[in-house]
Amino acid sequence: MTCKTRIRICIDLLTFPSQGAQTTLYCCLEDKISGDSGRYYSDCREKRPSARARSEADQARLWEVSERMVGLKPDGEGEGNKEKENGK
Repeated sequence: MTCKTRIRICIDLLTFPSQGAQTTLYCCLEDKISGDSGRYYSDCREKRPSARARSEADQARLWEVSERMVGLKPDGEGEGNKEKENGK
Protein backbone atom coordinates (compact mmCIF):
# COMPACT_ATOMS: atom_id res chain seq x y z
CA MET A 1 0.00 0.00 0.00
CA THR A 2 1.43 3.33 -0.99
CA CYS A 3 1.76 6.28 1.34
CA LYS A 4 -0.80 8.19 -0.76
CA THR A 5 -3.32 5.36 -0.30
CA ARG A 6 -2.72 5.29 3.46
CA ILE A 7 -3.26 9.04 3.70
CA ARG A 8 -6.49 8.77 1.68
CA ILE A 9 -7.78 6.04 4.02
CA CYS A 10 -6.95 8.16 7.08
CA ILE A 11 -8.71 11.19 5.63
CA ASP A 12 -11.78 9.08 4.81
CA LEU A 13 -11.91 7.85 8.42
CA LEU A 14 -11.62 11.29 10.02
CA THR A 15 -14.72 12.86 11.46
CA PHE A 16 -14.68 16.61 11.67
CA PRO A 17 -16.35 18.30 14.67
CA SER A 18 -19.27 19.52 12.59
CA GLN A 19 -19.86 15.96 11.33
CA GLY A 20 -19.35 14.41 14.75
CA ALA A 21 -21.96 16.69 16.31
CA GLN A 22 -24.68 15.80 13.81
CA THR A 23 -26.09 12.82 15.75
CA THR A 24 -26.09 14.74 19.02
CA LEU A 25 -27.88 17.64 17.36
CA TYR A 26 -30.33 15.28 15.69
CA CYS A 27 -31.21 13.69 19.04
CA CYS A 28 -31.67 17.10 20.68
CA LEU A 29 -33.70 18.71 17.93
CA GLU A 30 -35.75 15.96 16.25
CA ASP A 31 -39.34 16.14 17.51
CA LYS A 32 -40.26 12.60 16.45
CA ILE A 33 -37.76 11.09 18.92
CA SER A 34 -38.31 13.56 21.77
CA GLY A 35 -40.03 10.90 23.90
CA ASP A 36 -37.28 8.32 23.40
CA SER A 37 -34.89 7.58 26.23
CA GLY A 38 -32.07 5.07 26.70
CA ARG A 39 -31.60 4.40 23.01
CA TYR A 40 -28.36 4.38 21.01
CA TYR A 41 -27.97 6.56 17.94
CA SER A 42 -25.16 6.70 15.41
CA ASP A 43 -25.10 8.58 12.09
CA CYS A 44 -28.48 10.12 13.00
CA ARG A 45 -30.14 6.70 13.16
CA GLU A 46 -31.13 4.43 16.00
CA LYS A 47 -28.84 1.41 16.09
CA ARG A 48 -28.45 -1.70 18.19
CA PRO A 49 -25.59 -1.32 20.67
CA SER A 50 -22.70 -3.78 20.48
CA ALA A 51 -22.78 -7.03 22.44
CA ARG A 52 -20.36 -5.60 25.01
CA ALA A 53 -22.55 -2.55 25.50
CA ARG A 54 -25.50 -4.87 26.17
CA SER A 55 -23.54 -7.07 28.60
CA GLU A 56 -24.86 -6.57 32.13
CA ALA A 57 -21.54 -7.74 33.59
CA ASP A 58 -19.63 -5.13 31.55
CA GLN A 59 -22.20 -2.47 32.50
CA ALA A 60 -21.75 -3.25 36.21
CA ARG A 61 -17.96 -3.19 35.90
CA LEU A 62 -18.03 0.16 34.08
CA TRP A 63 -20.31 1.59 36.76
CA GLU A 64 -17.98 0.47 39.56
CA VAL A 65 -14.85 1.75 37.83
CA SER A 66 -16.59 5.08 37.13
CA GLU A 67 -17.62 5.41 40.79
CA ARG A 68 -14.03 4.91 41.90
CA MET A 69 -12.62 7.27 39.26
CA VAL A 70 -14.84 10.16 40.33
CA GLY A 71 -14.34 9.47 44.03
CA LEU A 72 -17.81 8.14 44.87
CA LYS A 73 -16.44 4.81 46.05
CA PRO A 74 -13.00 4.22 47.59
CA ASP A 75 -10.67 1.69 45.97
CA GLY A 76 -11.21 -1.77 47.36
CA GLU A 77 -15.00 -1.55 47.62
CA GLY A 78 -17.40 -3.42 45.38
CA GLU A 79 -17.42 -6.60 43.38
CA GLY A 80 -15.36 -5.12 40.54
CA ASN A 81 -12.22 -5.51 42.65
CA LYS A 82 -12.26 -9.30 42.46
CA GLU A 83 -9.87 -8.91 39.52
CA LYS A 84 -7.38 -7.10 41.79
CA GLU A 85 -7.63 -9.91 44.32
CA ASN A 86 -6.99 -12.47 41.58
CA GLY A 87 -3.94 -10.55 40.34
CA LYS A 88 -5.47 -9.33 37.08
